[in-house]
Amino acid sequence: LVQHNQIGAASPDLYDLDFHDAVHGWAAGGLGSILRTTDGGASWNALNTGTWSHVTFRGISFASETIGWAVGTAGTILRTSDGGETWAAQGSGVTGTLAAIQAVSDDEVWIVGNTGVILSTANGGERWQRVAISIAQDLRALHFLNSTNGWVGGAFGRVFYTENAGANWTLQALPGGLGSGTIRGLSFSDARTGWAVGD
Repeated sequence: LVQHNQIGAASPDLYDLDFHDAVHGWAAGGLGSILRTTDGGASWNALNTGTWSHVTFRGISFASETIGWAVGTAGTILRTSDGGETWAAQGSGVTGTLAAIQAVSDDEVWIVGNTGVILSTANGGERWQRVAISIAQDLRALHFLNSTNGWVGGAFGRVFYTENAGANWTLQALPGGLGSGTIRGLSFSDARTGWAVGD
């Protein structure tokens, strides 16, 4: 059964969606838009992002019903500890677009973005550190199973895997070799089974 829930005809483009459970979800997009549902998507409410209304948010991820992050253009990282009622900026140290984020826990979070940027934090974003990877292509997707095992993907159809929290990355072969498309979504159920989508 597939159900279509209309968020709103006047809503700007939305680029990411994250549900913490069956009822609590958030969507993020253009013009500083972050929306929240507490009824499984039957209704959505716009959240106030204040002075970040100029930002296009490309990624959003929540570790719990209250703690989450949103990322987007100009290296923007916002964190909330009250489910999105209020947001505070965190310094990313980069100026390019941050395209995707995953909160593994309240403390550990991973981000990918333009020109091969990978950021991680082990303290809830009090300090973000750049994770080295030997590419300069834009990254658009990521998925981490835990604190050490994860994948990132992006331009030219490339997917990279780490089993040691980003200390080393291995290029993984996809059907048809390295194409000209972009990996835009990654999801893994365990260390051997996963899905990638793109264009």
